[in-house]
Amino acid sequence: MLSRINVQLSILIIIPYVLVNLKIVSSENTSLEQHLSGTTPLWNNTSLEQHISGTTPLWNNTSLEQHISGTTPLWNNTSLEQHISGTTHLWNNTSLEQHLSGTTHLWNNTSLEQHISGTTHLWNNTSLEQHISGTTHLWNNTSLEQHISGTTHRDK
Repeated sequence: MLSRINVQLSILIIIPYVLVNLKIVSSENTSLEQHLSGTTPLWNNTSLEQHISGTTPLWNNTSLEQHISGTTPLWNNTSLEQHISGTTHLWNNTSLEQHLSGTTHLWNNTSLEQHISGTTHLWNNTSLEQHISGTTHLWNNTSLEQHISGTTHRDK
């Protein structure tokens, strides 16, 4: 189980690098490479390096390390391990494996590849670039920074 999780986590880390090299991912003013290297703050003035190392809480005062280890529930009382293994569903009865592979749609009939490239809209007619930059709202009139910091509630 843990080896499968490690492999799939490695895939999660490798996918953005592949996308950058293929010039699929583009964002205004902040490259994905800068985000991954931690040289540019990602959200709420916290570098990605801090998020990955678990030294900074990611959501709801729970470190990323706890999320990755599956010791803390991530959404809806389902551990991250279950999400990553695809044994439970993440959204709309579709496993995370299918979401990552792009073989099924994530939201609003748009594949994950299109979401990542920013060529299509993610939610509420707002491009992924705007979501990532935090200049527009993600859910329920709440900015991305508030969602990630855990200071506001996500959709129920």
